[in-house]
Amino acid sequence: MKIYGHDKQLQIIREAAANERLAHAYLFYGMEGIGKRLVALEIARSLLCPVSAPFACGECPSCKKALHGNHPDIFLFALQEAQSIKIDDIRMLQEKAVLRPFEASKKIFIVDNAEAMTREAANALLKTLEEPPPSSIFFLITSRYHLLPSTVLSRCQKIGFTPLAKDVLTSLLVEENGCAHETALTIAALAGGGVSLAKNMLEGDIMTRRASLQGALRGLLLEREKGVFDFVKVLAGNDKQETQKNLSIIESVCRDVVLFQLFGKTADIINRDWLELVEEMARLFSPLAFVNITREIEGASGALRFNVNRNLLLETICHKIIGAWEW
Repeated sequence: MKIYGHDKQLQIIREAAANERLAHAYLFYGMEGIGKRLVALEIARSLLCPVSAPFACGECPSCKKALHGNHPDIFLFALQEAQSIKIDDIRMLQEKAVLRPFEASKKIFIVDNAEAMTREAANALLKTLEEPPPSSIFFLITSRYHLLPSTVLSRCQKIGFTPLAKDVLTSLLVEENGCAHETALTIAALAGGGVSLAKNMLEGDIMTRRASLQGALRGLLLEREKGVFDFVKVLAGNDKQETQKNLSIIESVCRDVVLFQLFGKTADIINRDWLELVEEMARLFSPLAFVNITREIEGASGALRFNVNRNLLLETICHKIIGAWEW
């Protein structure tokens, strides 16, 4: 199992294991979809490897079972359809935790989306964390650190995770998803270091959608009022969710234009494949204009949560863009 990035986090656990100073509970926190659970599973595999722990040899029966998700001493608790982790889920964890390991020297428990525990579930888990079984190690994973009770937080060693660097995420998309390098570079920038978001973008064929948006935006700039209908149609997409995604893309283009106006071609531009259009827009609009357009897009994104007329909302944005040109 190849882990992209997060070397520091892996090193912390491996050094603790090598020095026999493993904590009984760890809290992995950071942005959603950046690989926290994958790291926890790799650490579990490494700690239980009888050949080369705290590294996984990858060849022994223990490593192979862990890799295929059927190791008897690794337990993953993750939300499926349920909206919360209930006390019965934690009680099941507690029952397993007090038993001796089946094959390894330790039992590993991974609780993903730990913030989804009900109050009763969190209180029940707290009792286990206060008096942990000697052979059990717990990994709690969350992207909403502030929602966990302080009592639970205080019983865990906290390890923060940051989004993947653009080059690391680009390599992941190329190597694991067979993505073309330029496409991977663009998606990595748009995803802001989020692996799950980047892969969702790939599955959603974001590059085709971006090409349609780019053409419609060019049409709006060239034809003004005559280009409004086509731009609104493309921007609206098939549903509110697609509209939100399209608005995010246009917002990222606005960001790029402002950065280009400030720093020229040295700017850290997300939509590098739109560079020609970004340069053109930078000449046509003032930086203040794009601040106002961005605010309008943010307002529209918020309004989409309610029962609003999408076309009317998007037409307003179009007229703001046209009006900003004349400003």
